[in-house]
Parts: sequence; C-alpha cells; structure tokens
Amino acid sequence: MKMMLISKKIAGLFLFVLFSGAGLMAQVQQQESVSDDELKQFISAIQQIQMIDQMAQQQMVGVIQEEDLEVQLFVEIMQAMQDPNQEVEATDEEMVKFQAAAEKIEKIQVEIQEEMEGRIEATGLTVQRYQEISMQIQGDPELQQRFQAMIEQG
Repeated sequence: MKMMLISKKIAGLFLFVLFSGAGLMAQVQQQESVSDDELKQFISAIQQIQMIDQMAQQQMVGVIQEEDLEVQLFVEIMQAMQDPNQEVEATDEEMVKFQAAAEKIEKIQVEIQEEMEGRIEATGLTVQRYQEISMQIQGDPELQQRFQAMIEQG
C-alpha cells in the first residue's frame, strides 16, 4: 500500500508537469462547447493515458530501486528540492543515487510524454484541445455529468 501511495505521488508530479499550463491556456481562450464525439475521444485518450501512466510509474519505481534508493526517500528529496522550506536528511551517497535516478526518470518522462501526446492525437484530438476539454470538465458541472454518464455507459 505504501508503494502505491508513493507511486501515485510520482505519477502526480509527472502528470502535473505534463499538463501544467493547461489551466491558463483554457482560461485565455473562449470556451468552445464539447461535442459528444469529442467527449468520447477524450475518454478514449484518458483510458490510454492511464495505462501508459501505470507503466511509467513501474518504470520510475524500478529506476529508483536500481539505484539502490528507497522510493520514499527519493520522493522526500524531490519535494525538498521543490520547496525550500522543506528539509530532508540524505547522505552524499544518497544524493548521488538520487541524481542518477532523477536523470533516468527525466528521460523516461520525455518518452512517456511523447507517447501520451501521440495517443491523444490518435484519438482525433489535439493535445491543446484535450487540455481545454479537461479544464472545461473541471469547471462545468453539466459537462462533468455528461462525462460521468459516458464513462458509466462504457
């Protein structure tokens, strides 16, 4: 269970990086209505992205473990690097292992981002439109209901 929580943290950081800026982009543009076809394409893209994300999580955890570093410590170091108010105790050797793992993970993330973007585009959506729909779903209760109904229908 602990590993799953840590993997979700890593994945959350990854997906945040992948789609950061989507909110600003969607807010600047006028909101275009989302057709049922686009919503179906969006759902297909999400399902594919989730599968890719699960594989990426396993790869990233594997890289961290290959460097003989605890996943929890990797996450703590990453968080401390992003938040100057947060401290973490790590030896010089652990920091070297962290750096090696982080470099490998960065390469994985680039590959995974390209794969995710390709899968989105294979559904017939552009990455930009995917991000716009994502933001609209978050801010539009009626669209959320349509989205949920389509997911439940399968």
